[in-house]
Amino acid sequence: MSFACCSSYKQCSREGMCVSKHEHREECDYQKKLAKGLNFFKGKELYFEIDGRMFHVGKRGDYHRDTRSLNQQERETFKQQFKEGSIIWQERMLIEKCIDEKVSDTDRAVCRVFLSTEKEKYNIHNYNGRALTEKTAFMIRDFFRNHDIGAAVEYVGSKASKTVVKSEAPQVKADQKIPETRKKAEVRIDPKAEPIIGKQISFDDFLASMVC
Repeated sequence: MSFACCSSYKQCSREGMCVSKHEHREECDYQKKLAKGLNFFKGKELYFEIDGRMFHVGKRGDYHRDTRSLNQQERETFKQQFKEGSIIWQERMLIEKCIDEKVSDTDRAVCRVFLSTEKEKYNIHNYNGRALTEKTAFMIRDFFRNHDIGAAVEYVGSKASKTVVKSEAPQVKADQKIPETRKKAEVRIDPKAEPIIGKQISFDDFLASMVC
């Protein structure tokens, strides 16, 4: 069964089954979301739209400050807090505004934004729930502060990846000989001991002959 992106309901019905519950002209992009690794069937989520990008909003937990999806009551509380003003939020993901962070070894995605309102506390990540680069996180923080909403940047990892230095063993050529170091054992001879010649004795007899 194929899932075709369609521009009308008739085309969608003709080419395959559309799994979208939204306006076909806007939301029939099943294949595009799969290509980005997004779960199309995931429950309703909330997103802030800032600077032409989608950022996921989740409830900030008290335990380890983790992030979870908002339940129905928490979503309604969220809507009441942001129902007016210039802050744009969405209940659905706009695929054309889902932008991945550009990272490097020295500029990793290790941040999230902590948002605090009078009623709730939230964590903000990228559209896919992943961490943000430092530059993006500070942009989001400043955006909310300009709207008199408390926001702070949190680091959830190291800014730069650690460089692993491997110690290399000295290379030895096949025809190169390594000088051997031998330690000479010191042998002490007791002048009082009688020489043993012509017969083999046991170790016990040898020790007995060494005792005077």
